[in-house]
Amino acid sequence: MKYLRLIRAHHLLIIAGIMYSLRFFMLEPILDMYGYSLVSTPFEFNLMVFSVLLITGAASIINNYFDRKPDLMNRPNAVIVGTSVNRRLAIILHSVLSFFGVIIGFYLCALAGHFWYGISFIFISVLFYLYSGYFKRRLLIGNIIISLLIAGITFLPWLTEYVFAKSHYTAAFPTKIYHHLMILSLGFSTAAFLLNMAREIIKDIIDFRGDYQSGSKTLPIVYGKKISRRIGSLILTLSGIFIIASWFLYLRNILAIQHNILSVIYLSILLVVPLFFLALSIHNANKRRQLKRIISMVQLLMLLGVLFSLVIFLNITIS
Repeated sequence: MKYLRLIRAHHLLIIAGIMYSLRFFMLEPILDMYGYSLVSTPFEFNLMVFSVLLITGAASIINNYFDRKPDLMNRPNAVIVGTSVNRRLAIILHSVLSFFGVIIGFYLCALAGHFWYGISFIFISVLFYLYSGYFKRRLLIGNIIISLLIAGITFLPWLTEYVFAKSHYTAAFPTKIYHHLMILSLGFSTAAFLLNMAREIIKDIIDFRGDYQSGSKTLPIVYGKKISRRIGSLILTLSGIFIIASWFLYLRNILAIQHNILSVIYLSILLVVPLFFLALSIHNANKRRQLKRIISMVQLLMLLGVLFSLVIFLNITIS
């Protein structure tokens, strides 16, 4: 159980769920609607997911390792490294998971005919390490890096399929369809980036005491909790505006969800309205439990955002 907590197994399950949802509820049905099918095999996609889970699990370990001091003040009951798990063992586990995650990444790239693309897996693994060891305690840069990495997870299903498709189609590559799928994937990624940025800022407000004692320069420490709340509120508001703009500028015009009332209800009731509500709630959230509740709601909205792919799937299947 302690090792599951160390790698944050519940987060890994969510990541796997996100990647499979986007593959089977968005990529596959839209390709099928235009008379195409997925090029990457289940085995190849499973390799991608497994590689991501290994590298992300390693990132959780090293994050727990470097966060030990501030966590002893912010959340002492959650400290694992140095209590339940030996610090040296934690480093070994991090190294092993990172190594196999990168090796599998290189193997996957070799299957796609682009072996040297595997360098990107090394870059991501190193970036996770640098984030936990240094950037996390710097003003905004850590928030931006981790939010980009989270956003990248929602983009990987399309990128995996695109790389294999480029190798598969020697002629008449369906550029328009893959471009369309790329825009949809970027929409999911942008929403994930904004929501995670808001989540990270709120989390920094909660962790103010321990971060201050450990010498961190997070947004609440440098500019204060009041301004941090305003920025978090602004990002949540921008997230809602982004969803509204995406609907009117792009989503309502695509064949997969055109004239679909379920899409309008889903986006407005389950995403936009709660986002605006949370944006207002932050200003009055002074207690730790109130801020934690807001973080939980933001995480739920991130999950609901990804599950919009299920709405796309249902619309295509029913119609």
